[in-house]
Amino acid sequence: LLQKIRALNAQCCAEEPDVKVEQDGLALILGIRLDDSTMEEHPALKTAMYKRFRSLEYLDEELKDIRTPGHPKVMPVILEKLSDVEKALDMDDLISQEDVYYRRHAISEAIQARLAKVRQREEEVAQKLLKAVEEMLNIEVNNEDDKTARLARVRTKLDSVDVSEAMVEEIEHSLRKEDITFRSRTGNTKLQDLQRSLDFYVEAMKSVARIRLISTLKIVEGKLHIFDFVREEADERGTAFVTKLANDLGVLLRRKAYLPENKDVLENKILALMTEVDQACDNADVRRNEDARRSRNNEIAHQLSIDSYKDDAAIDDQNILIKERLQELYEEVLKAGVITDDEHITAINAELDRQMARLGPKPRYVLDRELTSARQTIQRAESELAAAQRRLNTIRGKHILFAGRPAELQ
Repeated sequence: LLQKIRALNAQCCAEEPDVKVEQDGLALILGIRLDDSTMEEHPALKTAMYKRFRSLEYLDEELKDIRTPGHPKVMPVILEKLSDVEKALDMDDLISQEDVYYRRHAISEAIQARLAKVRQREEEVAQKLLKAVEEMLNIEVNNEDDKTARLARVRTKLDSVDVSEAMVEEIEHSLRKEDITFRSRTGNTKLQDLQRSLDFYVEAMKSVARIRLISTLKIVEGKLHIFDFVREEADERGTAFVTKLANDLGVLLRRKAYLPENKDVLENKILALMTEVDQACDNADVRRNEDARRSRNNEIAHQLSIDSYKDDAAIDDQNILIKERLQELYEEVLKAGVITDDEHITAINAELDRQMARLGPKPRYVLDRELTSARQTIQRAESELAAAQRRLNTIRGKHILFAGRPAELQ
């Protein structure tokens, strides 16, 4: 920058100023890069100047509106957006409210309430399913485990024992009584369908209620004109993940292929590796050739970047780690490019906040209201924490009471 300034200063009094230096100085101010090979007036300068001036003009109008009581230019736009969102969320009773800050807050609460209801229903279904399968497989449950840990234990049980088709049918019949149906797939065995249904209902369930919620959130994004932006961001994240994983696994992807096609390629690769590891576990000839198996395991593990993997560990231990990592990657590939409900909600809240910011600083009454709400939230959290502490103390007391009397522990 100092060199540019000195060059411009040296030319300021010249009879014929250096056009290239002047262009470079202007380009530097506008934040664009010019082609060093040309001395002619660059079209990019005109374009950049036009965009900059339009941006300044827009900001000037926004500032004038912020300073004007009632915000005659921005307020109608924001009111229209809030009304559109409220209608999409079936909140018509709030349209008569004149307090835009209250309406903005109510929208967030309505979205969170819907999401909480959906998640509660899905949690109930997952707990029903796990409880039914655990009882039929005689799995002892640790009450401190979350559903993911419980699912992992069920998977291990299904993989480690020879589960008969009759047992699978009995489990299926039990689940149907709980209004839980199997997710069948052509070519799968009934055991594979059971495992697939476990994954679906416990970890990745898309219930009817969730599908409706996502559909509503997409409508809201359309009303706020951010639907394409949210979709593009998710595609970019998914593409970046898939590209990196393909490079790690040495998989060639078609240059102009769409994300779903590339995901299919990676899914097939991961399934092929899973099959290879399974065959190595079951095939006695492969197990006897330990050096070859270990060499191949090490190669796969290094491709997968498994932190806890050891090149000299027992073959069976290596196989377990590789299969776990492959399962994780398979699930991550399935999710690549898929927008979660939290991501939808974050994008919506960010756009609504951006629109509200156009009104300038919040009025004092809004800040006071938010402060009161925050204090109430803290009080509720402190009350819940105190209750949890009392329960913990009770448990500790019982532990001390029975510690010296094993016969009474039951």
